[in-house]
Amino acid sequence: MDILGSIMSSMDKPPSTVTEEEKRQRNARKQQMEKWKLQENKRIQTFKTKIKARIEDFMKDPKAEKLKLEPMEKVDRALVREITDDAGLTAFAFGQDEVDRHLIIWKRESAPGDDELAVLRRGEEWTEEKGEIIKAKREQMEAERNRKVNHKGPPVKTDYRAKYTHLISQEVGKSGAQDVAANSQYGNVKVENKKDRRTIEETLAERKAKKMKLSEEPSLATPTPSAAQSSSNHMPAKS
Repeated sequence: MDILGSIMSSMDKPPSTVTEEEKRQRNARKQQMEKWKLQENKRIQTFKTKIKARIEDFMKDPKAEKLKLEPMEKVDRALVREITDDAGLTAFAFGQDEVDRHLIIWKRESAPGDDELAVLRRGEEWTEEKGEIIKAKREQMEAERNRKVNHKGPPVKTDYRAKYTHLISQEVGKSGAQDVAANSQYGNVKVENKKDRRTIEETLAERKAKKMKLSEEPSLATPTPSAAQSSSNHMPAKS
């Protein structure tokens, strides 16, 4: 042993804050927890075996459409859902938690619709008669909704002269009102009112002729060579 090891071993250890009684209680709780886990695992295996047997009998019965289970805890309901999912079944929960919450299992071909689920969640029994009543009410509400959307009431007529009689007199309102007829020729000028009655072809031909005439005539601004020579002869000589 080296010097550091001898020094550390000679030092006093820190006092323990846990008493012997607390250690005994801690060990007892640990043993109880392990025992409870073993019991819970055994219970779960037994529960799953029983549920699987009931579900298998339910699936073998061609006349059975649903299987109602007794109220159970949330953990057990989760186990049942795992089994039903693996078996290709449908399960829904009904009732209040910690009171009468239970599962009902259906075969896929007999799975309930929204109307049946709504009735069952209200705590009522589902019957075909209730289904017909709900369907009739839904169709009636849909027809009423469509009627309101498609219904167009008559246009509201308002007599503005009578409405504003307290602001203007009846005579002023009548004299100021004028019947203006719609003019279908608005924006179009009649032929007899036009000053230029030529067609577009005639107008274009006339413009083309004017351009050709201007190109053939000599420009007044550009002097001819003879005129430029004569003007140079008449210029006075520089002294």
